[in-house]
Amino acid sequence: TKLVLMLAALCYDKNTKGCEVFLRKLTDEKELLESALKLVELWSEVENTDSDYKLYKLAAKVNIDKLLLLYKAIYPQKNIIYETVYKRAKELSILDKKLPPLLIGKDLINLGLSPSTQFKTILDDAYEAQMHSIFKDKEDAILWLKNYLISKFS
Repeated sequence: TKLVLMLAALCYDKNTKGCEVFLRKLTDEKELLESALKLVELWSEVENTDSDYKLYKLAAKVNIDKLLLLYKAIYPQKNIIYETVYKRAKELSILDKKLPPLLIGKDLINLGLSPSTQFKTILDDAYEAQMHSIFKDKEDAILWLKNYLISKFS
């Protein structure tokens, strides 16, 4: 974790390609490289998390806790933004993981659907709805899913 943050901090001000070229001179460890590049790519998004939805979207891409540590290192004077985003991500339980989906393929099967290529689209739409807080628990998620299926496939 510390090494990823140090590598990201070394090249946060470079474009993604420049950062990748630089980091490849330091390491060929794929996971380390990808993690650092992801932080570099997304650190500036911290200031664009003015809604829970945007914070959920960011958490789906990157570890918010690590991203905030990098942000704080880059902008120590913007502590209020760091603290606000940190507090909200912690309240939403997405500080170090993305929002767990309430609906999974098994739920579609339980409603009588056969596994298909449409499952991904349905589950992606469900996850988007969940991130938009259209539903917050499994019961409401199933109700949303039934209405969604009726409107899409009737």
